[in-house]
Amino acid sequence: MTALLHKDVQEILRTWRVWLLSLVTLLSAASGPIITRYTTDVLQALGGAELGDLVSTLPQPTFMEANAQWLKDLNQVVLLALGLVAGSTAASELADGSYLFTLTRGVPRWKFLASKLASFLGVSLALLFLAVAVNAGVTYLVFHDVAWAGLCKGSLVWFASATLTVSVAFLVGVLTFSQVGAAGAAIGTTILLGALGMWDKVARWSPAGLSQQAHNALTGQPVSAWPILTAVVAALVLLLVTAAVLERKEL
Repeated sequence: MTALLHKDVQEILRTWRVWLLSLVTLLSAASGPIITRYTTDVLQALGGAELGDLVSTLPQPTFMEANAQWLKDLNQVVLLALGLVAGSTAASELADGSYLFTLTRGVPRWKFLASKLASFLGVSLALLFLAVAVNAGVTYLVFHDVAWAGLCKGSLVWFASATLTVSVAFLVGVLTFSQVGAAGAAIGTTILLGALGMWDKVARWSPAGLSQQAHNALTGQPVSAWPILTAVVAALVLLLVTAAVLERKEL
């Protein structure tokens, strides 16, 4: 299993996947606080006297707004990139037939699946920790303060939705052997969760409420366990179904 994990991690680190994820995640982490801090200044400078007077009435941006922007970027930008890369990771070997090299050497199918999932989530989590550190550092440089604990907690709550999205990508990838189909399903899941999150009754008891719970974690408000638990359970169910489908798939 260790050799298989090493192979799958290297497959991510030596291809375009890690570059795309790193570019999107770290750029969002570094640029968010700067954009939050200087947007009003730019509008005042470029908007003329009338717009400048209007902008001057707005409150000054704070480090909490910069931290909240990071969570928005995770949901609106990073999660889409994660879905795209997850689709490629889930179905690439199945689509080009290279999976036979692994499976014909006595590797059980469930280990093949588990290794790919664990390696992808592990790389994604490591990149998330790095991005949080970058975001916290830039926020502190710009605002001279940062909600470090809340930023970490909110980002970890967000990772539950990332895990669910990746699980959808893996299921569709195994069902269709299509990288495009798996990526499309992951991106569709992201959009669906965002839309359902606007419905309070659904958001309260389902993964659709994870974005709100991440914001609560950031600001120190009580965090409901239901969206997190339902996301984890849904991801586990999807992975069990994926493993069952792969076991019965005629390869």
